[in-house]
Amino acid sequence: MIFDNITYKLYYIFMKKLRGMTAEQVKQKMFNEKPGFREAYEKSQPKFELTRAMINARLKANLTQEQLAIKIGSKQAVISRAESGSNVSISFLQRVANALNLDLQVKFIART
Repeated sequence: MIFDNITYKLYYIFMKKLRGMTAEQVKQKMFNEKPGFREAYEKSQPKFELTRAMINARLKANLTQEQLAIKIGSKQAVISRAESGSNVSISFLQRVANALNLDLQVKFIART
């Protein structure tokens, strides 16, 4: 889960209210003012990284969401939801990787 709906809405409201601040400043303000936000943010990092990697791979291949969807036999809305942080299966990620002529690698790493 990227954020639960309440955390996401709080983040969205803060982003609108705090125009002119950098993303890092907003994040620090949220950490300081909203109990539980730091934990939700830290839990969401793997999902953010996966989403960012999928978007970057598609863009590097010069494909639109619709073009990628056609390549994997799906619809653009499915790609959009996946790139928005919806839960996706390993088999879905494998289909995306194959369509982009990439290998999918999932690994566990030691915590620091």
